[in-house]
Amino acid sequence: MLAYHATTRQFAKFDINKTFKDSFFGSGFYFSDSMNDCITNYRDEKGPDNKSKIFELVDQMQDCAFDDEEELTEEECIQRATKIVIGDAPQLLVCELLMDNPAIMSRYGKNSYVELWQYDDDDEECAPTSKIYDYLIDAGLEEIWESIAIDGEMPITQLFNIICGGFYHLKDEGIDIYGVFIDILSIAGYDGIIMDKPYEFFGRMPDCGEKHYFLIDPDRVKILERIAL
Repeated sequence: MLAYHATTRQFAKFDINKTFKDSFFGSGFYFSDSMNDCITNYRDEKGPDNKSKIFELVDQMQDCAFDDEEELTEEECIQRATKIVIGDAPQLLVCELLMDNPAIMSRYGKNSYVELWQYDDDDEECAPTSKIYDYLIDAGLEEIWESIAIDGEMPITQLFNIICGGFYHLKDEGIDIYGVFIDILSIAGYDGIIMDKPYEFFGRMPDCGEKHYFLIDPDRVKILERIAL
């Protein structure tokens, strides 16, 4: 499928180590079916995504004390953060996404499901889906399992809200809570996410596109064209 990605950096290949852990699904690669959505967000410091990253960086600068630097004013922090975020090569990438089994995520429409319990024909009873159960227990996240352990399947939008909303506080303990959600989708056999009508999640107007895409495997992204912004 064809999709667009905007960036303020020059690179030859997508690199998971250069992504932001605090993005909507955590570390990974984000795409839109709308060229205008990408251009509006990343052309300059006024774009919503760039603006958010700038002020997040400003907060980090103000919270940290640098022994080898004099204290910066808020305006100096904004100027420095803007230079870091905007970079020197804003561009639009036209990409081909190679997803075989993406999970569909919708706020009001059709959702993909994750099977959390399996029916055993021999025992005539349900048992936890072993790989997801084992993953959470081994990670010391039994409380998450107890919150999602319903009989049968769960829509991934509900799963996301429970894990990333209800257990967001675990980030303070060093747990990558978004990564937990993505790991569970991977265990369930999904290789990416298609977010249907993203403006229903973000509160933006429909010009942010009808679909957003998320991947964590850089080998599933092929850059077809680069357009300077």
